[in-house]
Amino acid sequence: MDFRDWLVKGFLAGLVAGLAMNAFSLTSYSLGITELRYLDWAALIIYGQYAQNLIEMIFALFAHIIFVGTLGIIFAYLITRIGSLNLLFKGLVYGAITWFLLYGVSSVFKIG
Repeated sequence: MDFRDWLVKGFLAGLVAGLAMNAFSLTSYSLGITELRYLDWAALIIYGQYAQNLIEMIFALFAHIIFVGTLGIIFAYLITRIGSLNLLFKGLVYGAITWFLLYGVSSVFKIG
């Protein structure tokens, strides 16, 4: 695998971020801090309901990780267009816009 490829770089960055966010989500859920995990959101999108068993949970988690990997790819290609100066700021803006759009869509369609 050639790590100089932007697609691979973006997917790996999204994958690492997705693993971290899911670990935080699962920990928060197990401590009673939150009521929904990221895998629950993925399950609602995929199945139209919460995951009913372990296999559905694992598949929803896998789908979410692939999704955030794809978001990483999009960001990596955006960086090739807009430049890598102030990368942290650009990442924060991209994350905020992505979150707002996805949250807005889920609110409009009354998901969850």
